[in-house]
Amino acid sequence: MEELKDVRKIEKVGYNEELKAKTFTIEGIECIITGGPATASGVRNLLRPVNKILENKDDWHYQLSLRDVKYYVYNSTKRKMEKL
Repeated sequence: MEELKDVRKIEKVGYNEELKAKTFTIEGIECIITGGPATASGVRNLLRPVNKILENKDDWHYQLSLRDVKYYVYNSTKRKMEKL
């Protein structure tokens, strides 16, 4: 898991009808921004692969875990991503 600081890494922006969420393709992996833990630096929003979210959408243990998280972003970067 690494911080995504540069929104230019985003190759494609899309939308997933089933999850009703904007998707971001980064290094060939389609991800969705999910909530995350609060830290001293702010809220750390997690980017998870869409296929893993769909596989585990009813598993609250998965939703709370950091498993499969590819990147994280803080709110300032998240706001930039939402404008794309």
